[in-house]
Amino acid sequence: MMQDFIWKEVPISSFEDRSFHTSTLYEKHLIIYGGTSLSLKKYLNDIKIFNMETLSYEDFKQEGDEPSSRSGHSACLFDSNKILLFGGTNGGLLHDRAIITIKETKPLTLIYEKITTTGADDLVRSHHSANIYKNKMYVFGGRKLSLGNL
Repeated sequence: MMQDFIWKEVPISSFEDRSFHTSTLYEKHLIIYGGTSLSLKKYLNDIKIFNMETLSYEDFKQEGDEPSSRSGHSACLFDSNKILLFGGTNGGLLHDRAIITIKETKPLTLIYEKITTTGADDLVRSHHSANIYKNKMYVFGGRKLSLGNL
């Protein structure tokens, strides 16, 4: 038996256009990071939190390093409250990796931290897919070449 699906538009009043961003579900929160704004002609480094129950954006506290602007990256939830960010581009391929740790405070606290990794030191990608299985990130496909400026 085929299930019927109903599409509903969600309000995005204070949200500029963006593409090639990530959105990661954490409990009732959708954490949206980075991407490209074609109207502004720039790579984005902002983080937004969208509450899936109230269908509205929430305030949060941000701590740690300054987030890198990036587009075409991946973001995977692990350890129940951490998001691993990998790859992407901001005019050239990015080699840096980062973790966003989510702390249950009112409002939520997001701690952005650049990290170093071991193994496959030359692994840089954009526009790929990735998943975490048993504490390991698996990266599939993507581009190994620079995309250039917007």
